[in-house]
Amino acid sequence: MKAIEFDKKFDEGEDISQFLDIYKARRPIKNQKENNEVPLAERSRSQASCKH
Repeated sequence: MKAIEFDKKFDEGEDISQFLDIYKARRPIKNQKENNEVPLAERSRSQASCKH
């Protein structure tokens, strides 16, 4: 089935469950945080280079 046909069925409220592979479906991890912090050693080096 093409995506446009699938979308049309969905938009019209038809049952599309037969077209879904629910056994491979995965839920995204909630509350997952990215670690964007700079390690202490790198902050020290960065601050030291700024002083000169």
